[in-house]
Amino acid sequence: MLLTLLLLSSAFADDLLVFDYDDYPDEDGLDGTDGWESGYAADDWEGYRSSSSGRHYAMPQSDDNGGSFGGSSDATDNTLTNEDISVLEGWALASIFTEDDDTLGLVWGWQDSRNYYMLHMTGTGSSSGSSPIEGGVWTGIVRIRDGVAEILAETNRSYSRDTLQDVAIGFSDGEVWVKVWSDFGSSSSSTPYISLTATDPSPITAPGRAGFYAYDAGAADREYSYFGPITVYAYDDDGDGVPNDEDTGSGDGGAGDGGAGDGGAGDGGAGDGGAGDGGAGDGGAGDGGAGDGGTPDGGGDGGGVGDTGDGGLAFDGDVELTSCEGCSAGGAGFGLFALAPALLAAFRRRRS
Repeated sequence: MLLTLLLLSSAFADDLLVFDYDDYPDEDGLDGTDGWESGYAADDWEGYRSSSSGRHYAMPQSDDNGGSFGGSSDATDNTLTNEDISVLEGWALASIFTEDDDTLGLVWGWQDSRNYYMLHMTGTGSSSGSSPIEGGVWTGIVRIRDGVAEILAETNRSYSRDTLQDVAIGFSDGEVWVKVWSDFGSSSSSTPYISLTATDPSPITAPGRAGFYAYDAGAADREYSYFGPITVYAYDDDGDGVPNDEDTGSGDGGAGDGGAGDGGAGDGGAGDGGAGDGGAGDGGAGDGGAGDGGTPDGGGDGGGVGDTGDGGLAFDGDVELTSCEGCSAGGAGFGLFALAPALLAAFRRRRS
């Protein structure tokens, strides 16, 4: 992960790295370890270390189905989130690999087990356990509100079994987006295999956790699901080193969150609180001028996210990665290291 961070620091300065984890303890339960918390009380998630690559992964242990979202011991809300993550405006990148055929994905904006967003991907299973939301093979943006699931956007494509995918989920200004790359090792295409965007008319408004989701896709009959390293970024639209979630002035002001003084030229100085609006007639130098004319406001609101490249987190563990249903064959090796600049640059938000 060190090489990835070095590439990020030079090529992708506007988004702030706020969480990076790849050290899941081998064969130990993850609930309560390093801030991880399982949403499924009847079972646990476990760490796994690949003997061939030495890399660590998180594995859901439950292969149950049934239940309801928000239940204290129901299979439906089988999440693994980290309490050290608290982001709303931002995005997460991880890798997935599964030998199963049910449901897995990513969680974003997790407030509690009854309120969050998720990237929801179903496999090719025909049993009732394929998805707790609707049947068939699909990938969607799902909003869990008060324990009720609502599909905000979906496609009839989904993950490729026995093949590593890179997956991402993000949020900005009421807009949720997800992306999936099935051709993780290919340099011939920069287009995600799946790309969805949805606007939530009543969005989550507070920072929350991020993590993983699995349903009926745990360890059973040696059909395992693996979740690789997860990296979380916060948007910083004005590039001042303060995440949008904490930058109360983002979108209104001049340089440096409000100009040189307290009001600055942009928000509380000559333009808005100085000679024009708060000068001798209305507020004078003391109330609306350079001294007191505003709180730190800077930056500008961007929007959306661009498409990304095709490099990914390579899985070179004990499972052979050969098949890729519905996509071109991926190459071997740790693709994210080789293609990180293209992958990360594509996440830069479009400026308004």
